[in-house]
Amino acid sequence: MKSSEEYPEKQSELQAWLVDAAGAAEIMRYVMDAEDDDGKQPSAFKIPESSIPVDSMRVVLSE
Repeated sequence: MKSSEEYPEKQSELQAWLVDAAGAAEIMRYVMDAEDDDGKQPSAFKIPESSIPVDSMRVVLSE
């Protein structure tokens, strides 16, 4: 099992949020726009104001 101390470069934060229909539509627009940018770095994503944070945790990404 990998720990975040062993692989700090692969650390990330996983967040879970509840969103309403308007927030879900905003997220989908962001995803579609990011896909249309032909590999360019997507713009920063702003979490919809109506969203409610549920949980978050540090994770280590593996291949």
